[in-house]
Amino acid sequence: MYLDRHVDKIFTCDFDEMASEPKPVAVSDFKPARVKQAMDILKKSKKPVAVIGSQALLDPSATDRLTAAIASMGIPVYLAGMARGLLGRDSATQMRHQRRNALKAADVVLTAGMPCDFRLGYGRAINAQAKLISVNRSRDDLKLNRKPDLGILGDPGRFLIALGDHMNHSPSAG
Repeated sequence: MYLDRHVDKIFTCDFDEMASEPKPVAVSDFKPARVKQAMDILKKSKKPVAVIGSQALLDPSATDRLTAAIASMGIPVYLAGMARGLLGRDSATQMRHQRRNALKAADVVLTAGMPCDFRLGYGRAINAQAKLISVNRSRDDLKLNRKPDLGILGDPGRFLIALGDHMNHSPSAG
């Protein structure tokens, strides 16, 4: 009798209280000047690498724009977490192997929605001389284990779309 009551209590819900649409999450808007700063750093780099994590895909309606923006930047990209598969099987920019070696050889690393946690060797997997551009929704994760040279607090997906648009419309874009 106790177990029946307990199980009923756990699994009983009022369907009228359940939301039919997800509730919006407030995210800090990044400063537009940060997009130009990131673009300038990336354009000066010789060996840039991007690591894109799950946070970049939190707005599923922007997936096509995000994919196009990342592909148009033309820099090697490693995908992690829910971002895996974003660029498709035939992407010319998506790298699948040797991430640690690429991060050690890079002169600029862009992390978007990916903190410097165990997956990035707590920041030690990234070349110590490389400039780090970090975009994250969390202020704590933005600076976790390694302080970025350029830290952007905001939605990584929106930032990447803005960066791709900015790079493709700048006078020196190829």
